[in-house]
Amino acid sequence: MLSLFKKIGRFLNNMDAKAITSLAVTVALLGFVVIMLVYGTDWLGINQSAVNNIMNNVANSPFALFGVIAVFCALALTGFPQTLLFAGTVAVFGATTGAWFSWIATLCSATLTFYLGHLFGARFVRKLSAGKAKSMIEVAQNHGILAAMIIRWIPSAPFIVINSIFGVASVPWWKFIAGTAVGIIPKILVVSFFTDQVDEFLGFFQSRDPKDLGVIALVVVLWLVFLLFVRWLYMRLRRTTLSGLDGE
Repeated sequence: MLSLFKKIGRFLNNMDAKAITSLAVTVALLGFVVIMLVYGTDWLGINQSAVNNIMNNVANSPFALFGVIAVFCALALTGFPQTLLFAGTVAVFGATTGAWFSWIATLCSATLTFYLGHLFGARFVRKLSAGKAKSMIEVAQNHGILAAMIIRWIPSAPFIVINSIFGVASVPWWKFIAGTAVGIIPKILVVSFFTDQVDEFLGFFQSRDPKDLGVIALVVVLWLVFLLFVRWLYMRLRRTTLSGLDGE
């Protein structure tokens, strides 16, 4: 532990004024992001009902899509759950329009947080990150599009953290956005379907008919199998990346 502090001390002492300014901005930005992740939703009073109210107000505007994009980008900084944003958008705009708006707005907010990591976080995180974040950066650097796609299906970290890590890893934006564009589709489709058909779904679930319960059980099992496969694929990418680094 003492040697680590000594290394950090030498690193700070050898920095010039420009580097110190860059580090200060980075620390301030990271501090802001962490504070917003922890306290943002409480300070702003944001919950599912509030999101629905915001979306209803936005829907009355001729620039509704831009309003949805603004909401997604603003709430991305608070770590607000994407699923609730998708549900609120679909509830107001309907399944088809809501799904399209959610997809476009998610790509815009992903781009925002990607460049926050790319512009401000690279130097600091590369030198001091460790553990899970470090392994995610290495996977992102080596597997670009595929990593950006499958990491959307794994409960790994808040959306803003994942996007910032890809920016920190200096993954080309087109690879990041291509993987993200495909990776977010399943979640949007599932949320859109169940939000738009919530009454029918609840009736289906509460019917207690053996056939209905069997279908529900099958869907749950298939989804779990899919998640396990994606998890296995991600761990395989991670092991391949780390073994490649060890051989350098």
